[in-house]
Amino acid sequence: MNKEPVLTAATISGLISAALVMLVALEVIKLNDTQMAAIVGFVALAAPIAISLWPRSQVTPLSAPRDTDGVPLSRPGDVPANKQMAAIQKEAIEINESGAL
Repeated sequence: MNKEPVLTAATISGLISAALVMLVALEVIKLNDTQMAAIVGFVALAAPIAISLWPRSQVTPLSAPRDTDGVPLSRPGDVPANKQMAAIQKEAIEINESGAL
């Protein structure tokens, strides 16, 4: 999994813009100044918006954070955290009593 999705999206957006400008400068794509300004303006506006949808899905939302397995994250005082801790402690006690270690 990518550890820097926002940086990756910004890099892709910048590369698209730079490639377009380079292709026009090398006259691979024939555009007049007005067309070039319109296309570069559109790419500069649309590419970051379109590409930002992907990193948005890669980062933890603050309203309902979940881990990579989809399990909700909770703060130490939350009831789910206490239930999870109780389940872990119960499992540890069972392992110790069974002598499996």
